[in-house]
Amino acid sequence: MWRRVSHQTRLIVALAVVVLLLRVVFIDLYRTLNEAFGLQFSDFLVRVVSDYPTFFVAFMLDLLFVRQLSRNISYGTQPVRRLLLICGYVVIISVVVAMVVNIGKIPFLDHKGDYYGEMLFSLLSALTINSLIVVVADVTLYYRQTRQELIAQINKKRKAQYQYSQLKRQLNPHFLFNSLNILDYIVKNGETERASAFIHKLAGTYRYLLSKEDDKLVTLGQELAFVEMYCDLLKERFTDGLVIEICIDESLYKTKIVPCGLQILVENATKHNIVSAEKPLTVRIFVLEHRIVVVNNLQPKLTQVDSTGLGLRNIGKQYLDIANLDIVIVKNEKEFRVELPILEL
Repeated sequence: MWRRVSHQTRLIVALAVVVLLLRVVFIDLYRTLNEAFGLQFSDFLVRVVSDYPTFFVAFMLDLLFVRQLSRNISYGTQPVRRLLLICGYVVIISVVVAMVVNIGKIPFLDHKGDYYGEMLFSLLSALTINSLIVVVADVTLYYRQTRQELIAQINKKRKAQYQYSQLKRQLNPHFLFNSLNILDYIVKNGETERASAFIHKLAGTYRYLLSKEDDKLVTLGQELAFVEMYCDLLKERFTDGLVIEICIDESLYKTKIVPCGLQILVENATKHNIVSAEKPLTVRIFVLEHRIVVVNNLQPKLTQVDSTGLGLRNIGKQYLDIANLDIVIVKNEKEFRVELPILEL
């Protein structure tokens, strides 16, 4: 019969029983003991806390119990069993504490009433203190674990979004379609050497994307080599309309940046700006104060391309997740500028 009852109903019944027991122990029993022995509950709270060795050992045992309980029975599973274990532990440890606190008081025949009264008040005090310690420790641990799980889920979601964005770039139909059209034009013109070079660069670009999809960081040298191949492909399309200036000292080639970060910025520049021989688009890549800067002159297309900003957001999230650093984005009437931190991990 009890097995057919839902977990939620069991938990409600168990909590009701615990609340009823607490009411009987801490209100009805206290009143009865107070009237019978004329003792004050607060005096025994002070007595238990003032026994520093016993209080310290009980405190550490309470923390250890909560930690072990959370490892063996995770939050949200077997709530009734968890509640019963907590209640059972609190009662046992409180009985032990009450006995230790009163260990030096041997009940003589004519003072048994006083002794048992003090034992019961000590037990109530120990129950109160241990219950508070266990509840606070359990709630604190639950909050920490929940927060860590939430952060892990957020990071997992960010990683999934970033990998999905990378996959879309890898399979970007527009880039591949334009590249194949350019290759077709070169082949029809009979420029076999130029076509062969174009195919090798296109293959190298996709090889890099596929090989780095699981890497959080790449060397600056690897990323620059990839960007140069990517820019060479773009120049086949835009001819004299695109100018790429890369000025970075080779001593920085072993430092780290996020993969595809520079490529996204170059792609965005060509996507949102006019690129023509009459109005060349210049993209400059250089280092300033341990940041790699990508800046282009601003000449927006007459027909604006829809932008979600997903690429920049993903780059920013990667730097936050890996190094807790922000990227810098500056836009004015003349230029668009993005600064990416250079990492030495």
